[in-house]
This record gives sequence, structure tokens and C-alpha cells, in this order.
Amino acid sequence: MTARADPLGLGLAFPLRVDALGGLATATGEAHVAQSIALIVLTAAGERVGLPRFGAGLDRFLMEPNAAGTHARMAEAIKTAIAREEPRVTQEGVTITTDSEDAALALVTVRTRLVTSGAPLETALRVRLVPGGF
Repeated sequence: MTARADPLGLGLAFPLRVDALGGLATATGEAHVAQSIALIVLTAAGERVGLPRFGAGLDRFLMEPNAAGTHARMAEAIKTAIAREEPRVTQEGVTITTDSEDAALALVTVRTRLVTSGAPLETALRVRLVPGGF
């Protein structure tokens, strides 16, 4: 008898790493979906070969003020990208705040629900708004 495939899929773990057996680590279930959301949020437009529209394109907010207006535009870009790229979730909201210890960091929280089970899934990320990378 073979094991049932995970309805949420299987993919390479993000960030890419080696597992205990020396192979590439994989992710399944909720972890796979959360990592997919992180990839969508952190990918610049045109960065993914063969998928020019993939990603939220937050790089366009580089050097913008880390303030409510920028956060609102970033949240809209994130919502649009997730709606386009991630059919395994329904969106419940995106919250963005400024990191209290580093004014150059925006703290992004994406709240979703898994379509298959209705379980809540929260993905938290840090996005740098000054040169030096995400």
C-alpha cells in the first residue's frame, strides 16, 4: 500500500538546505504552504525565470518611508500576488508594522486559511526597506 499524497503538496524547503541524509530538505503540509507564501512575498517581479509575474515585487518599495502609506501599498501588492499565485489558501489579511528595534525593517504578517481544512495559517516575515537585501 502506498501512502496518500499530502493534499497541500511537497516541495523543496525554503530556505534551501540539506537534510540529515545529505539530500535537499523538503516541506509538506502547512509548512510547504507557509514557505510558498514567503517565496511569493519575498520574490521581486521578473526574478523567477519563466514566471515574470510571480512574486509581490516588494523591491519596488526599497528606499520608501517605512510608514503607513508604504505599508498599505505593500499589503495590496502582497494580497494581489497571493491571490494570483497561491490557490491553497483564502486570505484573511496582511498586517505590516515598523520593527521597533530597526526602523529599516517592515514586519509583515500574512493571515490565511487553508482551503482544504479551514485551518488558520499565519506567515511572518521581515522585509528590509533600505539597500542590503531582504
